[in-house]
Amino acid sequence: MNQYKIYDEPLPGPYSNLAVNPIWPFIGVMFAGIWLSWTWFLINGMVVGSPTQRKESTWIIAGLLVSVLLVFAILWFVGLDILPKEYIKYAVLGLTVWQLGVTYVLFSLQSHTIELYEYYGGVLRNGLFVVVAAVLLGNWLFKDLPPLVTMVLT
Repeated sequence: MNQYKIYDEPLPGPYSNLAVNPIWPFIGVMFAGIWLSWTWFLINGMVVGSPTQRKESTWIIAGLLVSVLLVFAILWFVGLDILPKEYIKYAVLGLTVWQLGVTYVLFSLQSHTIELYEYYGGVLRNGLFVVVAAVLLGNWLFKDLPPLVTMVLT
C-alpha cells in the first residue's frame, strides 16, 4: 500500500513541546555564541522533525570546521609576522561574518519548517530565558578553556 507523504512536512517527536521559533537561536549567536546557537538549531530541528535536518547538520559541521581553520589561519599568519597583531581584530571579523552567515542559513532552513509546524497546530516556546541564562553562564563556562576554543565557540 502506498502511503501519501509530504516531503517538507515536519514530523514532530515526543519533545516537540520544546520547539522555539528559530529567531531565538539566531539571537543566541549574537549574545552567547555558536556554542548555544548551533546546538539549539540542532535540537530544535530534531524536536520538530525538520525535513532539512541533514542539511542543517551538514552546515553545522562545515561551520565548525571552517571556523577552526580560520582561527588556525589567523594564528599562523600572526606567527609568521604576515598579519601584525594590531590587525587581528579585523581578521577575526572574517570569522564572525562566517559564523553569522552559517547561522543565517540555519535560520532560513528552519523557518520554513517552523512555519508549517505552527500552521498545523504546533505550539512554540519563548526562548528568551535560554538566551539570558546563556549570557549569564557563558563567562563561567568558558573561563578555564583555552583561548583557541573560546575564539571558535563564542
